[in-house]
Amino acid sequence: MPTSTSIPRRRPAALVGYLASSAKRMQRFAVLDSRAPLVRRWADALAPDWRYVDFATMILRIWQGLPVQYMFDGRQDRWQRSVETLRRGGGDCEDLAILTGALLLAMEIDARVAAMPSHVMVAVPYTRALIEPWGGAMLSSWATLTHGHTRWLFLEVTLSRAARMQYPPGEMTDRVQRWLDTPYLRIAGVPSP
Repeated sequence: MPTSTSIPRRRPAALVGYLASSAKRMQRFAVLDSRAPLVRRWADALAPDWRYVDFATMILRIWQGLPVQYMFDGRQDRWQRSVETLRRGGGDCEDLAILTGALLLAMEIDARVAAMPSHVMVAVPYTRALIEPWGGAMLSSWATLTHGHTRWLFLEVTLSRAARMQYPPGEMTDRVQRWLDTPYLRIAGVPSP
């Protein structure tokens, strides 16, 4: 990913295009990986009763139980597929976003890859389908952000497991806040604001 973290003065079409194509490609990996037997086994292990519990519980179990850690991959930025990330025990932000997206998609949660300059996260649209039919009391207490007239639950996938146990999903999202409602935050399948 590009290394600039400041909002560019002009709208460089190349960066916006790169972010859009990156989000789309990583989302495609997450969708394909959600069908992989190893990913499905991990989803079932983290939430064996996922068909019978609310979405908030499933998101929390994936969030807290993610079996990998952030690992800087140096100057070479190669995206790993979810199975490789699981086998290696970690990856960088792109790898962890692909895996987290795949695990959530395996549990039928609408998870999207969100690319921005220097970082990638997972975004879950905060919709009625996500909250109902259980009321979503836990989910409604989580921090959401609005981008393009939609509320999103952003998951910072690079946090350590200890931090994921301490903070609920939606916290520690300062990296995405500066890009809200700009063309530099590209959520897979969502038009630019």
